[in-house]
Amino acid sequence: MPTLRIRIDEWVLPSHTQAARVAEGSLDLAIAWIENADVVRQNLVAELLMYERLQAVMPGAHHATRHDSVPAAELTVLVDVDEASWDSWNRYALAFAKASGASVTHIDDGGITGPAFFEHVAA
Repeated sequence: MPTLRIRIDEWVLPSHTQAARVAEGSLDLAIAWIENADVVRQNLVAELLMYERLQAVMPGAHHATRHDSVPAAELTVLVDVDEASWDSWNRYALAFAKASGASVTHIDDGGITGPAFFEHVAA
């Protein structure tokens, strides 16, 4: 039996970009967040690998740190105007907010990650 050889490239791309590259054939496989409608629209096959826990991040002095859980309605999700980079996250965040009652803050500084993220959390 021949040995299957797999080469793994550590591409860090937004989920929607990874899915599009698999659909066009420039990637064979991606580990990404994707909606069922996009799987169908792009003629892909997707398998759930795991459920990922989301963490509510807040300053240590926030009143909610005294509780074991935080109601989603007390959370704020960040939605970035940079659709090229953040489309998949934005769609996820907006769906989460709609389903849970969390509020939405629109940002234009790339603050979904990195130092600007922590500035948003502190604010």
